[in-house]
Amino acid sequence: MKTSITLAFTIVALCAALHPAYAEEPKAHGVIAVSVTDRNGVAVKDASVKAVRIGDNRLTEGKSGADGACKLDLEIGTYCFTVRAPSFAPDFTGGVNVHAKSESNIVFMLNPGDPNTKLPFEKTPADRAAELAKTQQKLNDQATEEARKAAEALNADYAKSLQATYEGLDATCKALGIERKGGGPAKRNAAVRAALDLAGKQKYEEALDKYREAVGEDASDPLSWFNMGVLFGALRQAKNSELCYRTAIGLCGGGGEADYHAYLGQALGAQGRFADAEKEYKSAIALEPKNEGQYLYELGCAYHAMQMFDKSAPLFAKAIDKHCDEVAVYFAYGNALEMTGKKEDAAKAYETFLKFGADDPSLQQYVQKAKAKLEALGAKAK
Repeated sequence: MKTSITLAFTIVALCAALHPAYAEEPKAHGVIAVSVTDRNGVAVKDASVKAVRIGDNRLTEGKSGADGACKLDLEIGTYCFTVRAPSFAPDFTGGVNVHAKSESNIVFMLNPGDPNTKLPFEKTPADRAAELAKTQQKLNDQATEEARKAAEALNADYAKSLQATYEGLDATCKALGIERKGGGPAKRNAAVRAALDLAGKQKYEEALDKYREAVGEDASDPLSWFNMGVLFGALRQAKNSELCYRTAIGLCGGGGEADYHAYLGQALGAQGRFADAEKEYKSAIALEPKNEGQYLYELGCAYHAMQMFDKSAPLFAKAIDKHCDEVAVYFAYGNALEMTGKKEDAAKAYETFLKFGADDPSLQQYVQKAKAKLEALGAKAK
């Protein structure tokens, strides 16, 4: 079979060479001029620049010169660019359109770090399986096989997910009021730094505007989309949060960080879409099994907020069994049990909450409530 394929290819190639009328017409090209600097604006020499065309994975490579510049002659299409240099963390930008007979500029500003770090979309199912096996702390065949299956499920439609996300960026940005300027990763990083500073000062609306600016300059960074989703969530805009988290996951080829899925589950739960929320929390658990207790607690809180106590109570119980480190889970569990008529079990949960959380300053409002509830339950018991 291998010989036949090779022979067929040779005959086709020979016919094309002998009969120009059958030869493929030259493809239209454009030029992308890449400039690579460090965070102080100093040119980075010998940086590896790779351009991969979305859809067919056609690869074009180059290196920056002494001036940090590298020009790539590319067939028209949409590309993802990655840059790596010794002693620097890699960076990338995607959704770059190359137009016929035109030249565009992209500026990368690299930060110190490990150049071998894999970018989100570069991780294969095998990579994710290895990460999962480590978190499970059991490298037996069964754990590894489970990890492999979970990873493959999250990455099954990698190419389709990434391409669909890039193709939908314009519509998503429009829905969120983001202007696509396309200034590249350097301008994105500057806006992100400003956004983080504002978020640290709890100026969430202003921080959100800066993240809109960051995404407008370079819409291919999943972390920027995720952080923007968190800010929308803080402002109780669950639908906008959902859009951001879905985009972040799509830019990772359908996988991504466990928190991307958990926060998407949170946004879906806030909209009452519990079947979808459970699916995302399961994905989060598959990516980060050691945090299963935390994710179950968060899902339980989503049901609890909608007063679906028959659903929240068993989730809180399972979260406790899976060693959730949120002390508040005991108060929530007690409340769910009380609301479903299980008074004695509720009292025990409140007592456990007070045992672990009585001295925690951040839990004092719940401490007072737990004491009041115990007193009321005690009075009823008599």
